[in-house]
Amino acid sequence: MQKLIELFDCVWDSIEAAGGMGKRPEGPWRHRAGAPETSESLLEQFPVSRYFETSLAAAEQWGLERISNLMRQAADLLVWSQNDSYSEAKLGGHFMKNYVFGLLTGPDAPFAREAPPSGFLLLGANTKYPVHSHVPREIYLVLTPGVEWRLDGKNWFSVTPGEVIYHAPSQRHAMRTHATPMLAFAAWLDGGSRSAISI
Repeated sequence: MQKLIELFDCVWDSIEAAGGMGKRPEGPWRHRAGAPETSESLLEQFPVSRYFETSLAAAEQWGLERISNLMRQAADLLVWSQNDSYSEAKLGGHFMKNYVFGLLTGPDAPFAREAPPSGFLLLGANTKYPVHSHVPREIYLVLTPGVEWRLDGKNWFSVTPGEVIYHAPSQRHAMRTHATPMLAFAAWLDGGSRSAISI
């Protein structure tokens, strides 16, 4: 559990240093009932896992070595999954093979925090995360270069590693990668279910 706590604190240190909106969740860590003391590497079950080391190496080139190293140590403790409401029929095979989310906090995380869901999004190279929205406010800490963002249907813009993006309630947003995959920390600032994402 200590590895998860260190990773959580490290990403929030970076968010606060960047002046990002949102307050670091407070409260005790708790071990979710029925969760194993260690978990097998669920990330390896997803095709996009082939980009994991590439994304960590890219983050290190931008001075994010501490987060990258902690991710290597804690990756097997995160719960990697895809949104149950996403499917190839809805979003296409390319997207589904190039997307996964690793829960760090939330009711389904192996070591839960009394806080809204947060975790890490891994998006493969040359992949677009389609326009979507959700009621909870959200912040992203981008860890890799070459990512582009779009808000409210406006022009795409580039995001630098270490930059924080804020999404207001129900704000439409999309992301896309080019030659480099994306690894980013995402945190909802309010409670909610991932199944309620409108996409």
